[in-house]
Amino acid sequence: MITKDYTTKDEKVCELFKKRLKRHPIHTQYGADADGNVYSFKSNIFLKYGITYNGYCDLNLRLDNKRKHIKAHKFVYECFNGLVNTSTNSGESLTIDHIDNNKLNNCINNLRIITHRQNVNKNRLKTSRFTGVYLNIKRNKYISYFRGKYLGTFNNETYLAFLFDNEYEKIHGIRPNNTEKGTF
Repeated sequence: MITKDYTTKDEKVCELFKKRLKRHPIHTQYGADADGNVYSFKSNIFLKYGITYNGYCDLNLRLDNKRKHIKAHKFVYECFNGLVNTSTNSGESLTIDHIDNNKLNNCINNLRIITHRQNVNKNRLKTSRFTGVYLNIKRNKYISYFRGKYLGTFNNETYLAFLFDNEYEKIHGIRPNNTEKGTF
C-alpha cells in the first residue's frame, strides 16, 4: 500500500474529506457531501448558499462560463442518487421533498423523491375529531371546506364543525357532527 506524504495537516484533512464527496453526474466539477454541503473541485472550496424568496437554498454555479442557479436540495439528491426524471410513467411529475419540512436542511437522509401530488398534500390537511374539519399543520389552525366552498380557518375546531354541519344539513338534512342548530 502506498501512502501519500502530506506536507501539512490541512492537506490530509482535505484529502480525507474529498473521499466523502460525491460528484454530480452532469456538473462534475462540483460535488456534495452527505450533510448537504456543495464543493467546487475546481476552486477547492465549499460553496455558499443563497436563499430564494420562498426559503430554499440556492446555488450559483458557473457552467460553460455562464452562471446557473440550481436548488441545493436537488443538486445534493442528484449527487447521491443520479439525475431525477421529472415525470413517472403515469405522467405524474416528481419532486424532491424535505422529510422534516426544513427547506434549509439538505442532508441526503432528509431528502426523498415523491410525486408532486404527494408533496402538496403531505402537510396540508390532517383530520380532527369532526367530519369535514382538518388541521392545517403549517398554520396550526383548523380549516374546513364543503363541496369546494371555503368555510374558514380558526383555532376552534368545534366552531368549524358547526359551520360544516350547517352547510351539510342544507343539502342532506342531517348534521354529521351532531352540533346543535342555531348560533354558536
